[in-house]
Amino acid sequence: ALPSTDPTGGLTANAISLGPRGNDTFDHAKSGDCLTWPDRTPAAAEIVDCVGEHRFEVAESVDMRTFPGSEYGPDAAPPSAARIQ
Repeated sequence: ALPSTDPTGGLTANAISLGPRGNDTFDHAKSGDCLTWPDRTPAAAEIVDCVGEHRFEVAESVDMRTFPGSEYGPDAAPPSAARIQ
């Protein structure tokens, strides 16, 4: 089952975290890692065991700064929650 949240929006003890949490998670995720986060809060992403339910499995790390354009350029705003979903 997906991790449940407490009233403040944090993860409960039902979640099993195997690594960094939040935006730091995306910096450390590598091929084969599985990620999950509570609804509408991708900033709370965690690396989790792929045996359980998860929202995303990393195929490859891509440095998006190598792609030209305003969406991925070095001065681009972070992606919105809707864009990540």
